[in-house]
Amino acid sequence: MIELKGPKNGACISVQTSMQRDFIANGRRYLEGELDLQSFRFQTTNYNDPSRPAKIVFEWSAKDGLSSTIEISKDSDFSNVFIKAVACNRFEGYNFESGATYYWRVKNAREESDVFSFRTQDASPRFLYFDGTTNVRDIGGYTTSEGKRIKQGLLFRGAELDCHVVLSENGKRTMRDVFGIKTDLDLRGEAIGFTLESPVGKDVKLFQVPLRAYEEYIKEVNFEYLVKIFELLSHKENYPVYFHCWGGADRTGCLAFTIEAILGLCEEKLMQNFELTCLSSFGNVKNRDDEDFSAMVKSLRGKGGNWRERMTNFLTECGVCADNIEKVREIMLEEI
Repeated sequence: MIELKGPKNGACISVQTSMQRDFIANGRRYLEGELDLQSFRFQTTNYNDPSRPAKIVFEWSAKDGLSSTIEISKDSDFSNVFIKAVACNRFEGYNFESGATYYWRVKNAREESDVFSFRTQDASPRFLYFDGTTNVRDIGGYTTSEGKRIKQGLLFRGAELDCHVVLSENGKRTMRDVFGIKTDLDLRGEAIGFTLESPVGKDVKLFQVPLRAYEEYIKEVNFEYLVKIFELLSHKENYPVYFHCWGGADRTGCLAFTIEAILGLCEEKLMQNFELTCLSSFGNVKNRDDEDFSAMVKSLRGKGGNWRERMTNFLTECGVCADNIEKVREIMLEEI
């Protein structure tokens, strides 16, 4: 019988790297100068892309060194396999959900292993690895102020796929075949007329909107684009959706802030998610105290008592249908 060595049966594993956990815990201290941000960022030489999640290493022993097939699933009967790959005695896996239980087994032409399980730590955000791009995170995984959970696996934010960074063939397969991306929501006005189909694949819907950021984000010039975006997001058949600008920082950051706010995320998590773009291969340093971002936030504060109310009122003023806002909440939220 094939002997499974690790992860140990019943293990609990973090899918965030130590650098990511450090920034989640201490990001404000770095950005405010209490801790040395430059030294922190120097760690990127060790991580290559600090937005890439921690890998989980699977190891086993098989007779005669035969190549084996590893299967990883969230279902104990392996009815839906998340990862299936051929390897000898070792495999490195990425992109596991937070707070989920997985089952794994290994088999070859001669023998089969027992089934082991492990659980991933329930920690957000869920960083993702789509080879060729950077700054990718799942909107989901968080518990909202209302006690609901934002669903994982439906809405992803990140950097572009076809210019300053280029999605690899492996990255395309991951987005298309593993995550089932249906819609590429491209916020780059500069890509209109240049990107003619989604780099993920010709069967993926390309939806291009020349969104503006910060000061212009909350002005009339942007309103029609927000109406179009929330019309798109109000239809469940368009999900999973990957939305991006160039670096996944400014235009993407503003839209992510808006979506997370109407879903009920608390202020600290909203601000932290904006700053987590510091963990990208582009070397962006994003701070909630930046003049452009803080001016936008200040203008929005007067629109209600909490961030869900403020952003809902803002979107309604833009012309976004109230039913569409509620439909996005219905699609993205679940009971705990």
